[in-house]
Amino acid sequence: LPILDGKNFDKWCTQMKVIFGNQDVWEIITNGLENLSNNATYTQKSAFKELKKKDCKALFILHQCMDAANFEKIAHATYAKDAWKILENSYEGAAKLKKVQLQTLMEDQTIVEKVLRSLTQKFDYIVVAIEESKDLGCMKVEELQASLEAHEQRMNERTSDRRNDRELQAHISKKNNVEKWKGKKNKGKESHHKNDGASSSKNQDQAESSSQNNKSSDLEKKFNKSKVQGYNCNKFGHFADECYSNKNQQRRSNNGVNMAQDEDSDSDAVLLMVTTNSE
Repeated sequence: LPILDGKNFDKWCTQMKVIFGNQDVWEIITNGLENLSNNATYTQKSAFKELKKKDCKALFILHQCMDAANFEKIAHATYAKDAWKILENSYEGAAKLKKVQLQTLMEDQTIVEKVLRSLTQKFDYIVVAIEESKDLGCMKVEELQASLEAHEQRMNERTSDRRNDRELQAHISKKNNVEKWKGKKNKGKESHHKNDGASSSKNQDQAESSSQNNKSSDLEKKFNKSKVQGYNCNKFGHFADECYSNKNQQRRSNNGVNMAQDEDSDSDAVLLMVTTNSE
């Protein structure tokens, strides 16, 4: 006998109709058993008795063809028709609910597929992961939303970490550049101080030399040369290096030297010419 376990009602129902027809009890399940009136005749009482046996037979078959959970549903039913109605209402309602659930799942699947198609390129790899690891026919919109939100949060955290790293590197680079600039500036100041020191020392030496020259010039101006007698000309009023006759004598001496050099040059030329002609 087929056993109703809560998942095979349609199949079980078909099989049970055949069994009930074979046992000649299907009509009693369909039409039910009417109560006998108080003034019923003997014939009516005999017919009611036969129908009562068929009803008990049908109810017995039902009790034998289901599990304990389903038996609890019809345990208080007195007639086979009532027990059958209880089972039909229970599983037809479940079937309707299942149909509604299937429609909901189909709607969810359609929405999930549309959402996955509408995502931007940065979600491509998460779309591939969802399609490979999940059954889109059973996936709810809420599950997809949770997966996408978790993925987006993870992406935002990574973007924030990269931004912080770039800011840290920029800060370190800026700090290094400032330190290098300060170092160059300090070196420039030291070089400038050295140049200023050398320049000031040089200017100081020049000032001292100029001061000494001025002092010697002042001494010469203040010194009375009227009593000084020249060494070469024996005249008064000047020193030997200022003597005019000495300067003239030096000029004549220089002219003589120049003439002697010119004569030597001419003689060399004549000798060169003579040598060339002899060859």
